[in-house]
Amino acid sequence: MLIELRPPWPVITEHGEGTAKVMITYGTDHNCEFGVRCPGGHFRFYWQPDVRLIGNPMDGNGLDLDLPPEWKK
Repeated sequence: MLIELRPPWPVITEHGEGTAKVMITYGTDHNCEFGVRCPGGHFRFYWQPDVRLIGNPMDGNGLDLDLPPEWKK
């Protein structure tokens, strides 16, 4: 199933910050896939474990991201 994310979600991937525009689900036995607009206008697809959702610091938690060391910030 293809789901358009409205509004788009701000995310971080191994290629830096981006905006998740679509999510593809393959059922309960598989990870979802996210279509993300990355820096420079590149549109790439990432598996669910390779995407971190950016929280809103105004919620009181700040940016509580747990990024792998090899990812760009």
